[in-house]
Amino acid sequence: PPPADSAAQPLLVDAGPPGFVLRLGGSSGPPQSRFVSARGLAVAPDGTLYLAESSRGVWAFAPDGKLIGTFGGAELLDAYDVARAPSGDLFVADYGRNAVARFRADGSFVSRWGSAGDGPAQFGLSSPQRIAVGPDGAVYTLDTRPGPESGRVVSSVMRFSQDGRLLARIAIPADLAPADLAVDEAGTIYLAESFAGSVVKLGADGSELARFGDPANPQRLAAGAIDLDQQGNIYVATYASGALKLAPNGQIIASGGATVAPGSTPAPGEFSLPNGIAAGPGGVVWLSDNSGEYSAITAVRLRLDQPAAATAQAAAPEATAAPTPPAADLVRQWATEASASSFYAPDYEPAGATGLPSITTCQDSPDAWASADPNGLEQLELRFRAPVFAVGVNIHQSYNPGFVSKVELIDERGATATVYSATPALTEPCPAVLSVSFEQTLTRIVGVRLTVDQRSGANWAEIDAVELVGVP
Repeated sequence: PPPADSAAQPLLVDAGPPGFVLRLGGSSGPPQSRFVSARGLAVAPDGTLYLAESSRGVWAFAPDGKLIGTFGGAELLDAYDVARAPSGDLFVADYGRNAVARFRADGSFVSRWGSAGDGPAQFGLSSPQRIAVGPDGAVYTLDTRPGPESGRVVSSVMRFSQDGRLLARIAIPADLAPADLAVDEAGTIYLAESFAGSVVKLGADGSELARFGDPANPQRLAAGAIDLDQQGNIYVATYASGALKLAPNGQIIASGGATVAPGSTPAPGEFSLPNGIAAGPGGVVWLSDNSGEYSAITAVRLRLDQPAAATAQAAAPEATAAPTPPAADLVRQWATEASASSFYAPDYEPAGATGLPSITTCQDSPDAWASADPNGLEQLELRFRAPVFAVGVNIHQSYNPGFVSKVELIDERGATATVYSATPALTEPCPAVLSVSFEQTLTRIVGVRLTVDQRSGANWAEIDAVELVGVP
């Protein structure tokens, strides 16, 4: 049996308002499954989510919310934030030890550096709380310490090598007391300035390049956390406006979630005091949130403001990502392996459904797959070489089309999800392509399973090829 203090799968909610994907945690469930305080977040390219959490170090989740495990419970005193390096190593801001801890992708502990003090490489008593990794692998942390004036603090950005050697302490404008930071591919620093309700863009030397926000409405961008995507878009977890996505020029182009009513427990898609955000693959944005006994992480898909996005794209077309991956960025691939519940021997093997379509007219052909029983219930399973976040499946039916009654996707862990179901019946024209489109998957897809229901009298429905379409 697992140790009594080991983590358990948090409560998962997957039903909510438009844009809501799922929520983990909350204010109920066994003690081992509840977060004491869900904080900083990081997402790997495959969608794996890492959560810095005060009670058990770092929790790791699959993109669909299934708990993979925890690590760092013995090495971390009070984990506040986590950042992932391109190598896969993870760096954790250990607020409890005034230190930074490094772990391998498998969760094994590597090293730790830092202590509280006034030295150049030391942290203030309330630091580090936030951490980021730059394009060169350098580790950035926010440091805050009392200033010379009573009641004021001095914030700076510290830049370390991955082995903990201080490379620079970067002074930032004196009027800033940022809540979080992010670093883009060029080494530009972005700060979430919650008190002023702005996002501040700094050069690598700390010089101010831009300040986004509306001074007349400072609550709009008052945020507890910030993140960037590869296109330079900015994501902030705000206290009054939910999650916001800003184009690189600072224009708000998408939003999601809502602020909970005072004194209420957040419903799915609502937030109280969000303090972590991470933009993941598939258009999914993760936020952490805490309020009293309530502590949870939520995945949402943001609503795009089409006019604002068009304006921002016109201003900087090379920097603004389209809301849906353009066709040129999609991976289109044909099945490389196939298996079936049966086939009509000696020809009509499952391999007939692999590769490119080979039948151009409506005909019974041994180059396609056909079942042994012309009027039975069968399954055909296809496998593909490159895992993708899938957005579509195209099924080429070369003879008696219309009897595909269900289409399921198979991810890397073997989990299945149904994306199409229909009442089987002979259809026209022939040959035919059944095109199934769906919202981009949370997990990477490696296979497709077709249910072919011929019990109404199909007299052999034949499949020539199956194409999987997705984002790499």
